Amino acid sequence: MRPTLPLALACLLTPICVADFIYVPSDVSTIQGAIDAASDGDEIVIAPGLYRELLDLGAKQLTLRSTNPADASVVAATIISADLNDDGIGEGTALRCVGAQGPETLIDGLTIRDGRASLVGGGLLVSDSSPTIRRCVLEHNDGAEYGGAIALLNSGAHIERCMIRDNAATRGAGVYATESLATIDACTIVSNTAVAGAGLYTSLGSPTITNSRLTGNSTLGGFGGGGIFVASGGIHASGCTLADNAAPFLAGADLHLFTNDPGVQIVNCVLWSPPFAVADASHVASLSASIVGGGNFAADVQLSDPHFVDADGADNDPTTQDDNDYHLAPGSPGIDAGDSPAHAALTASTLDLDGSPRFVDDPATPDTGVPLASGVIDIGAYEFAVGACSVADLADPLGQLDFSDVVAFLVAFASLDPSADLAAPIGQWDFSDVVAFLVAFDAGCP
Repeated sequence: MRPTLPLALACLLTPICVADFIYVPSDVSTIQGAIDAASDGDEIVIAPGLYRELLDLGAKQLTLRSTNPADASVVAATIISADLNDDGIGEGTALRCVGAQGPETLIDGLTIRDGRASLVGGGLLVSDSSPTIRRCVLEHNDGAEYGGAIALLNSGAHIERCMIRDNAATRGAGVYATESLATIDACTIVSNTAVAGAGLYTSLGSPTITNSRLTGNSTLGGFGGGGIFVASGGIHASGCTLADNAAPFLAGADLHLFTNDPGVQIVNCVLWSPPFAVADASHVASLSASIVGGGNFAADVQLSDPHFVDADGADNDPTTQDDNDYHLAPGSPGIDAGDSPAHAALTASTLDLDGSPRFVDDPATPDTGVPLASGVIDIGAYEFAVGACSVADLADPLGQLDFSDVVAFLVAFASLDPSADLAAPIGQWDFSDVVAFLVAFDAGCP
């Protein structure tokens, strides 16, 4: 609730005031009304619903979130739409963040859609600001020239675990970044359409993208870089999967480097839209520990099939992205083949796109990559899911037996969990189960 008038006056007269919560629509009927009523540090909590509004944060440092950003169903039901008249036509940028906001400004767990810009930033326009954008869905936005879903202008924004799909612009239908040092981690950027850089277009800056998937994006009839187009400046990418992107022949379906800047680092990535996945005529890219589906580049990479689980999906159609599975299948050349120190140098995150741990060693695969103490990272956005190696392998990391498995067995045994019921008679937890666990533990992983 908003504070009472005396409390509000007290906040104005004292140097310290506790951040307030404003609930939409119970406290204020519109999101913009809540923004206008808020003070720096306030948290605006939006109930599920469809809000046809064009939002502007002004110069305020706020949190703008759904009631439960961790619940995908809540995010899908909490919609900011720029289609004000419900006629299928957006009336402007859905959300503007141009007031020198810093990382303490958080946009979390919202669906932002139907934005239609006249020049730049259909869904979200971020200029001279560096907010944190987390667990959002940005879809069906049109940025006209620049930035269908997100436009970053002179920004150090951090974009994390967002779904960016079905957006359009001339440049950067998913994300457009200029003069920006933004970071993008664990995002899914799919089915966007542009003339150049349908997934991500960058110029005059050096963004970093990690643990992300850019698939099914198209620049057919354009200048290429279906996944990523680097016009000038650099880019750093690690642990990403780019596949089934489209571009004119020789234009780099996954990656087009128009730049001659040497600050291009691509490591631990799958770029698999053959036959011409990468266009790097100037040979400026530092492209290593990656799997590449052909092109024009100078690098020591693997050219073999990455062996995805099911890139076509159940419908056998790679253009329908919802059911495509780009995880690595057993036997993939990307397993335990990455450069772990290089990845750790680019991101503090130790989780893959699924939210599963990175640097997990697969005992069945010889290590061909560069390790950290915890193991060798896999190439691409998803760490290979190592299964349990025996009945005694009850705790992460799976595929190896250690003290955590002993603790897990004791907890399961004490709670009569079926995972600890290892010996006859089944349905009875007794000393024979303890013996069976110790024998399996002593045998180790095969």
